[in-house]
Parts: sequence; C-alpha cells; structure tokens
Amino acid sequence: MNTNSTLKNCCWWNPPSETITPLEIVRVTLECLEAGEVIPKPEAEHMAKALRQYFQGQTDITRNLGLRVRRGGRHDAPLAVERKSIRDLHIKKLFDAQPGRPGEKAKKTALMLKNTELITDAELREGIEKICKQFGYDLPASTRQILRIADGK
Repeated sequence: MNTNSTLKNCCWWNPPSETITPLEIVRVTLECLEAGEVIPKPEAEHMAKALRQYFQGQTDITRNLGLRVRRGGRHDAPLAVERKSIRDLHIKKLFDAQPGRPGEKAKKTALMLKNTELITDAELREGIEKICKQFGYDLPASTRQILRIADGK
C-alpha cells in the first residue's frame, strides 16, 4: 500500500493514518490483481463498495470509484492531471537545462519540442524524443506556454 503523504485526499475515504486518491486505489488494486497478490484492506473495501453500488443500480462506475469529473472537465480527470504533471516535469527539466534568460530558454525548449532535428546532443535528443513519443500531440508549442510550465503554473 502506498503511504506517500503527497497523495491527495479523496472524498469517500480518509483514514487517519494516510490519504490516497481514487486513482491510486484503482492502480494498487490492478497491480495486486495482476501480481496475484492480496489487495490491501482499505483498497479492497473501497473497490468492493464501488462494485456493490454498481450491482445496486448505481451503474456509473467512474462515480462509484470516485473518478467522475464535472461536466466539461476532461482536463480535470485524474489520469489527465497525472499525465500533464509528468509531461510538465519533463519540460521543466529541459527548460532548466538550457542556458540563457527565461525567454531564450523557453524559445529553445519550444523549438526542440517542435523539431528534434535541431538537437545535436544525442542524450538530449533521446530524452526529447521520449517526451514526444509519450505525449505526442499534447506538447506546448509556444514560448509563453513553456514559461508557464517553467513557472509552475
């Protein structure tokens, strides 16, 4: 069971010893099932509760699991938020590795994300190609977007 204290609080479960997100509950459950291991009690209880609600007629399983986002909030979905934060972390590392002032660094970073052919350092190219492969079309294209990510916004 993950005891990472940075995990967000979820509305339907908050034991005094730790907090865990609904997404983490699903992830832990899946990992345990795939490994043929016993699911930790807290995760098992809440997965059982979600499934029980489903069989009682509450067929919106994402709501039962605590993963439902508001209407029009697809960018607030737990997987989308997690994916964006990982993407932004990689972009910030790339930004921080560039010499110069913030505007220049952002411009260089945006150019590298747009065109990996401009990169001569093999290790840097590999990292950027990995980012492009993993996040594809969902990469910032402008200096302003890069500066926003670098500033943590």
